[in-house]
Amino acid sequence: MVAEQEELGIDYNLWVLNPLQMFDLEGIYGDKLGALLDSFDIDIFVTNRVAAGVAYALAEGQVGEMRVEQPLSSETWRDPNGKQQTWVQSSVRPVMFANNSFAVLKFTGLT
Repeated sequence: MVAEQEELGIDYNLWVLNPLQMFDLEGIYGDKLGALLDSFDIDIFVTNRVAAGVAYALAEGQVGEMRVEQPLSSETWRDPNGKQQTWVQSSVRPVMFANNSFAVLKFTGLT
């Protein structure tokens, strides 16, 4: 409903829930929950990292971006102390950020 009212062209197709809210949904809809979610093409991800009574609706793949600040690079060097050792060090710097605040909705007071 929010997506249609705001007319942003966003499809909130992923819900992130606390296990208590998932339990509530299963209690309300029972074995029909899967069919309901399929009819709206919605996936649910359940995690304890979301506080009880809170849920997030996301537009999957539209919340943010991932870019590479420094691509994968490797450096090797020989140990000059005569132990015949070669050291290898590799690193990469990925950057992940959210830049579309309209692609996330937060729902509270669900308990």
